Amino acid sequence: MDLLGPASKAGAKRRGPHAYVHALAMTPRGSSGGAGAAGARVAAEAAAAVAARAAGLARHPATGAVVYMALGGFLAYLLLAFVGSRALAPPLEPPVPGMNGPTAAAAAAAAAMHAAAAARAAELLALDAGRPVTCDNSCFKANDGVCDDGRHYPNMTQGLETWVVCDLGTDCADCGPWKGAPHTASWTEPVGPIEFLRRRGIEVRSRTTAYRPKFTFAYTNPAHDVDVSASASATGVVEASISHIFYHVLHGPCSVTGRGLFVDVGANFGWYSLLAGAMGCSVIAFEPVPQFRAFFEYNVARNGLAHKIQIRPAAAVAHPGRGNYTVVVPQRGIWGTAGIDGANIDHLIDNEGEYERVRVSGESLDQVLADRHVDLLKVDVEGFEPDVIQGASSLLSRQLIDNVVMEYSPHVAEKASRWEELSRPPRMLLSLIEGPSAFTIGHIQHRGGEVEIASWSQPLGLYAQVTAANLQHDLLDAKLVSKTGMIWAREPCPAMVNLALLVDGMPERFHPKSFRSVINFNTNVWASRLERFLPHLRGAPVGVIPLGASLREGWFPPPNWTELGSGGRSCAELRATAARERLDDAGRASLLVSHHCRCGEEAPCPEAEAIADGCARRGEIPFED
Repeated sequence: MDLLGPASKAGAKRRGPHAYVHALAMTPRGSSGGAGAAGARVAAEAAAAVAARAAGLARHPATGAVVYMALGGFLAYLLLAFVGSRALAPPLEPPVPGMNGPTAAAAAAAAAMHAAAAARAAELLALDAGRPVTCDNSCFKANDGVCDDGRHYPNMTQGLETWVVCDLGTDCADCGPWKGAPHTASWTEPVGPIEFLRRRGIEVRSRTTAYRPKFTFAYTNPAHDVDVSASASATGVVEASISHIFYHVLHGPCSVTGRGLFVDVGANFGWYSLLAGAMGCSVIAFEPVPQFRAFFEYNVARNGLAHKIQIRPAAAVAHPGRGNYTVVVPQRGIWGTAGIDGANIDHLIDNEGEYERVRVSGESLDQVLADRHVDLLKVDVEGFEPDVIQGASSLLSRQLIDNVVMEYSPHVAEKASRWEELSRPPRMLLSLIEGPSAFTIGHIQHRGGEVEIASWSQPLGLYAQVTAANLQHDLLDAKLVSKTGMIWAREPCPAMVNLALLVDGMPERFHPKSFRSVINFNTNVWASRLERFLPHLRGAPVGVIPLGASLREGWFPPPNWTELGSGGRSCAELRATAARERLDDAGRASLLVSHHCRCGEEAPCPEAEAIADGCARRGEIPFED
């Protein structure tokens, strides 16, 4: 990982003139531009900014005193950094244990990274020279002595977050000029993205991310969006287990060579696009929802990544040109459930008003990407994933996509009672496994629960494999669904029916060797065709019952297989639920045994478990191997 890649330089620009000078001081010798000239220019800009703010600070004596004290420290640090700092910046990630001593390979790798750093520094300086400067006071909060465009450091009372109420460069008297456009060329609204959100009554907050490469990420009030915004606010990261995979997949093509391409379908606020851009990738992102795109636009501009990230305000579809699509957007709950026709929105959450409906156009990935090679495709579109993959059929058939990380949402069709669509998700995965690219697919879930991730460079784990044999069980289950429920493949054991140990529900009703049997509502998968990742994707196949075990061995999984029951639900949590809900003995046995979980030593659990095992061993359960 180079020490001064685009992420580091962009990060230095975010942190203010002193950090930018410090970064330039560490630019490898021989790179384009000189630290001295750049440092002098930045120092002059800093002095101008100080003068511009003085009038505002005079109106706020207490604030002025604090700011002037901070400026004194800043100027001292600026001088020290500019004159004396030639030490290497800390590595982007902690060193790998056992690699403390210098080696020829390490030296060669370091030389390659420094060469890449020099090239990127030259690229960034060239970009810097041509950037426009935005400086006006059109924001309603301008000239109040406080920087409101998200560039100031949060103080102790604000914690890690800052509130953003002005577009970049529109609070110039308080923040100084913004070098660069406040949004990309794809933003066509008459006002900037932050003003666009403010007029809709949408709050904007931002913070620096927890892991390196660091960037600034803007989101909304966590109480309004309990998914992406809540996670970013509390932890400084979104979906750590998936981001961890992204880092490993994109490190080589982006951080080392700088030639990688990431395609983000359903970009939301842009978390994955920003991570990829900060790592040096080129990014093509699809986000049709205007309010999500407003956050995304601010994030791209704030991090200086407009030269890396292209935002397309369209939906990725299978058949472009067939008219527009309606995306339904919630205002409360899980904003990320916005999708075409709103099929995955949780209507039990009070939306506090009408859902927004947005008419959007559609483009296929084949149409947009043509012959480009894609290092990683991410798809998260709330049940519309099969259409996106269908729209990339030409790219896939020509083996132009190396990795796919996507949400897998079979529950969307179930919830909408669209029974005829139940086979589409498993058929989509089968097309990846059996198609020309011959993907291997892993389930992004660990049987023992979540694994703590200390840094992105932490080695990848082992993921349960989703096999064609698993998916054949999913396809059979899809055929057995009718408008009145699921049809049993064969008559169930009467003793289990009498004790409610078989439940005609989802996912309890699905074949215990199917992929659907381990999914609650939706999940995520990683498909790769690259040899270096396949060892991580070839864990024991998914399933409540091992794929290689006979169903006549018993109703319950073998010891040490998994502590998860049907639907990926924790058996321990189900036992806790039974206690919390004060279920009677029969109810507790029904809840646990129907999930293939053992329920304990208290009556009637031993009897219920024995009945279920007996039915399985006699071949009287409604599932076939």
